[in-house]
Amino acid sequence: MDKTRISWKKYPYTGKAAEVEFYMLDEDTIDKYVPEGVMPGNYRIGRLKDGEFTIIYVGRVDHRQDEGLRDRLKEHIGEWSGDLWFDWARAKDVKAAYEQECTDFHLWGEAKLLENDKHPRKPDGKTGLNCPICGE
Repeated sequence: MDKTRISWKKYPYTGKAAEVEFYMLDEDTIDKYVPEGVMPGNYRIGRLKDGEFTIIYVGRVDHRQDEGLRDRLKEHIGEWSGDLWFDWARAKDVKAAYEQECTDFHLWGEAKLLENDKHPRKPDGKTGLNCPICGE
């Protein structure tokens, strides 16, 4: 049994039915389950306690050449205390990644669960995009 990966049938807090894989936030697990390279995508980091998963941070990766999803996730190791877990997903494109991060930010931010204190930044060179929730 792999103790670095957990499958859930419902997404935490939203209760939406979804097959979700959460992974321990450590270097070996990131290297094992997150592909190399640069791709647009989203991730959520949270804590698992008493069978409950609480999202504490939401983020994304664009097509920037200096940053892949693996690298971005590794930056968060040790940032918060406790056993941390993450999930991730590829996005169709940079716009979809931005819109998903905004949606996640408003969903968990309004519930006062996030460490994120600023609205997601727009992707480099995409000043015409607006948040699908607040229009920012």
